[in-house]
Parts: sequence; C-alpha cells; structure tokens
Amino acid sequence: MLDSFPGMYTSILPFQDFHENQPPIDRQSLYIYSANLEPTTAPDYNLEACAHLYHSDRESIWSVLRQFELLDVIEVASSLSHTVTFHVGADKLRFFDDEGKRRWYFLETSAKRVNDGRGLHEGRVYDREGNHVASTMQDGAIRLKWKNDEEKNARQEKIRKASKLKL
Repeated sequence: MLDSFPGMYTSILPFQDFHENQPPIDRQSLYIYSANLEPTTAPDYNLEACAHLYHSDRESIWSVLRQFELLDVIEVASSLSHTVTFHVGADKLRFFDDEGKRRWYFLETSAKRVNDGRGLHEGRVYDREGNHVASTMQDGAIRLKWKNDEEKNARQEKIRKASKLKL
C-alpha cells in the first residue's frame, strides 16, 4: 500500500486544426492519462479511484478555458464543486490489469456554459475498450483580465454568436 500519491501521466490530444472552424461551444478536448503507480498484488482501490478524481479535477476548468480560447486572459480560476459518478466497479478503475500491464484512460471534456464568472465542465471517462467508466461535472469560478473593453466585447460576442439558443 502507498503512503502518498505519486502523480499522473497525462497528455491532451492536439485538436487545434480540427477546432479551427468550429464555434467554441462545439469544441471538445480529449486527455489520455494513467496514474504514476507501480503494479502491486494488493491494489489500493480507494487510492486508484482518487487518482481518477484528481485527474478530472485538475483538468476540468482549464479545459473550459482552452475550449473558449480564454487561457491568455485568465487571472484566477477555481473549482466550486466537483462531481464524479463511477459507472463500474473498482476492478475496472485500476491502473494495472491482472498481468501488471498499465491501463490508460481517456477523459473527453466539453463545456456548454461560460458566463458571469462561471464555467461548467462536463466530462466522460472511457477505458481502452471504449467503456464509459465515469462521468464528471465541475462548476468553476473564473476571473478574466481583459486588455481593454474592446477585446472583452469582441470575445463575448464571438461566444454569444455560437450559442445554440438564438434569441
């Protein structure tokens, strides 16, 4: 059993070219991740579940900012609430199979709302076989630092125009 959590391996797939002609509200991100653990004959199921929680929490608000092209104007971002629902048993969340081979997971993220200093992330975690093993949702506080009112208005208009709700 481990006394501390050693960290994560994570990478985001480069979707910039694919997203170039998509409105921000239709964009998604895809992360590939695994825990930086050693295989063991006595796995700590709670620690491995916590690793999934950690990865989801760590990436969610940043994925919202990336999706809406706001990384360059972020001043502060913070999680307000984070929900994860596991859809499978602990054995399917392990980072090593019975032969000691590392398992990798995929976190698909999207956001349909950024407004009034808040962002709402939605995510789905899949295993290598494509099984949906968990769902995530995170509400975050976001403070942006605009260069000027003109930039702020232009970016807000771009996001508003891409809205699914046309008034």
